[in-house]
Amino acid sequence: SQVLRKHASELLGREEVQELLEHLKKIAPKLVEDVVPKVIPTATVQKVLQNLLTEGVSIRDAKTILETMAEHFTSTQDTGLLTGAVRTKLARAIVQQIVGNEPVVPVMTLSPKLEGMLIQAFNNGGADLDGATTESLLNNVAKTSEDIEAAGANPVLLVSSAIRMSLSRFLRRSIPNLVVLANEEIPDGKQIRITNVIG
Repeated sequence: SQVLRKHASELLGREEVQELLEHLKKIAPKLVEDVVPKVIPTATVQKVLQNLLTEGVSIRDAKTILETMAEHFTSTQDTGLLTGAVRTKLARAIVQQIVGNEPVVPVMTLSPKLEGMLIQAFNNGGADLDGATTESLLNNVAKTSEDIEAAGANPVLLVSSAIRMSLSRFLRRSIPNLVVLANEEIPDGKQIRITNVIG
């Protein structure tokens, strides 16, 4: 089951997406008819679902996922931005998976200087990032994540939505258990407690 979960995004092919849409048709026929493939191509739906699965986000609520994509598709066709919009909509479920019903979400954050530097670098396709900075960032986040896990908690890094996806991709290879959340993904009613600041 762990192996399946880990590779779920690779197992989600065109056929599986079609089956999921057929199942959704029984619950929300008008939504599927109006949206796929008239407005949103099946390939785009597949890519967003794969993005969610890669980061361990459940795609069970397919109705909300498709509604959110339809809502934002007029303003962007970028699958990364669409994934971000869907994640914000599913924020309650994502955070519930991390802390359950606890009112406080313990998180680590980046220092304002480092976050600003990363926003600028990722906007330029990562060209401004030197090896020493990325290695230092990776080592610091890895070490802090290990300490958090050793204390029996889930390591969560809270960052700006502008870099959430790129940073998550970069860190996931070395720190698979780390959850990278955008500020907008903290639902109302939950408070954050900053446990560590990565400089």
